[in-house]
Amino acid sequence: MAGTFYQGNTPDTTSKDLLTGDLLVKTTKQEIDSKIFEHSIFNIFTRNILDTGIQWEEIEVANLTSDDFDATGANPLTKKNMDLASIYHKINRRKTFKATVSDAQIKMSMLSAEKMAVLSKAIVNEIYNSSAIEDFEAMKTLLSDIASQNKLINIVDLNGNGEKPDAFTKAIQTLATNMGMPSTNYNFSAFKKAFSAKEDLVLIIDSPQRAILNVDSLASAFNMEKKDLVSNIIVIDEMPTIEYTAEKVDSVKTIDIGEETDITVYRPNSSGAGTVTGKVKAFLADRRAIIRDPVERELESERNAKGRFTNYYYHVTDVLSYSTLKNAVALVD
Repeated sequence: MAGTFYQGNTPDTTSKDLLTGDLLVKTTKQEIDSKIFEHSIFNIFTRNILDTGIQWEEIEVANLTSDDFDATGANPLTKKNMDLASIYHKINRRKTFKATVSDAQIKMSMLSAEKMAVLSKAIVNEIYNSSAIEDFEAMKTLLSDIASQNKLINIVDLNGNGEKPDAFTKAIQTLATNMGMPSTNYNFSAFKKAFSAKEDLVLIIDSPQRAILNVDSLASAFNMEKKDLVSNIIVIDEMPTIEYTAEKVDSVKTIDIGEETDITVYRPNSSGAGTVTGKVKAFLADRRAIIRDPVERELESERNAKGRFTNYYYHVTDVLSYSTLKNAVALVD
């Protein structure tokens, strides 16, 4: 609680309000950042990369081929050029969330640390809830853009196995095993043979599809504890509506999962010889394939002397992107 001496020596109400507002900005921003980074559903994809500028460049070097050992050491100065591929990931989301607090609320918060905490919590909840909801929807939109609008992800046709609990689980188990081996089958660019450790694979499904998934069997196949595997499964309310109708594709690989029908991996190609029809049931992706880079989180305040209130502005700047160089597939049925 502010002491009598402090209260008696405060020059005017405005100074008190400014001091309180500054304290609220500092305490509120810290709490908002903590909640947003700890509780985001898509937190597993978070990477802090961009410090300056508006974009960063992802560079991959193509697989090298070996030569037979030459004991004579002939032609030591010949060149062997490396093939490089690069993708630019740019800032593509800027949002501002605004909350208004009246002078009466600010003055009350000066009476004790507890009252300041109550006001700070109210601001946190209003801003955090709004920011978290839009972040969640933005990530779902990114998935839709990848698979539907831009068609930059390989498609796995489950061929009717998506509605069968055991078959669906087997399909994911088999894909996870295959994606752990060097191959161009599961990254859209096919630039190089990529591979993903099982602990780096993330399964994105909606709640109805999660209900038929045998997590115990999946944990055994992944050689992970169930509690650890669950952190690599993102369950959302509903999958974005992504449907393919006679989508032109190139066939990549047919996989036997021990069921009546095989599953097939395709790569979208507008001039492809094959077609795929179905709805996206899930995504299986390397955690490096989907990028959520929270570039900026800034909370500022501005007092309106005429209206006697303070506006709080929470600025959000993100890079939400996707790498075609990393393993990721959309499961369709």
